[in-house]
Amino acid sequence: MGISLGSVSPRSRRLPEWNITATTSADAT
Repeated sequence: MGISLGSVSPRSRRLPEWNITATTSADAT
């Protein structure tokens, strides 16, 4: 699972959908 809500806490509130994509992409790297 590449979803770190704690890492993108402030951003997840603005872009919840983008947050999941960004975290997953960063985690996959």
